[in-house]
Amino acid sequence: MPFTDHLKTIDAQHNHLRKLMDYMCQESCCQFPIDEQLAGLDDLINQFHDHFEFEEAAMKTANYFDISGHRVAHRNFTKLLKHFRDQVTESRDPHEFRNIIELVNRFAVEHIDVEDRLIKHHLLPLYANIPPFHEESNN
Repeated sequence: MPFTDHLKTIDAQHNHLRKLMDYMCQESCCQFPIDEQLAGLDDLINQFHDHFEFEEAAMKTANYFDISGHRVAHRNFTKLLKHFRDQVTESRDPHEFRNIIELVNRFAVEHIDVEDRLIKHHLLPLYANIPPFHEESNN
């Protein structure tokens, strides 16, 4: 698979995960029984896991220079998700679930908008034969 196709797949996964988290943040989701909310959170954790594996494989294929640092960020995010799941499992509070999902959403959006975007700007030019993206220094 050409790397640009990997990027399209990653972008589609990002969009899907955002929509899923946005849905889970809605007030109406608090009306579902807590077991259904937890099942949804388990599904979200699994989807993030699958996405991270795909993204890391694409980064490896492209010989991305900081794959290990990005992998650590993914592992830490996964640990955070599982910690939150355990916290809600213990409390059984649907409103705590919503607060946690909103927090997870902010972390995920920041990761996608900042870290993943930088990776994309770094890698895409390597496959499109254009100069790499470099941020200008303010110095």
